[in-house]
Amino acid sequence: ELRSVLMELAREEEGHLASLRGLVGEEPPPAAPAKMDVKLNAPDGEDLRALAAHEEATAEFYSGLAAKTRLPGVGSVLSRLADEERSHAERLLAYTAHVEGV
Repeated sequence: ELRSVLMELAREEEGHLASLRGLVGEEPPPAAPAKMDVKLNAPDGEDLRALAAHEEATAEFYSGLAAKTRLPGVGSVLSRLADEERSHAERLLAYTAHVEGV
């Protein structure tokens, strides 16, 4: 179950990257949070909370870019990406709470 959740999030992340490439024609700026390596076979609660924090940081990154852009279409895409990142964090934290019995 966790593996499928993480794989789904990874697919969505690839879509985010494709959206950014469509906007700027290259990789995201270096200020973007770095990719994280998570062991899919046996992540613990600490790993999942760290991954959720990374998703939140990425959401803040996208929100910051959205606030700075002067192009409404670009701002909309970045805001949508920020919302999706926050959703990823919420899903990870909910899963973590579920498996930890919290």
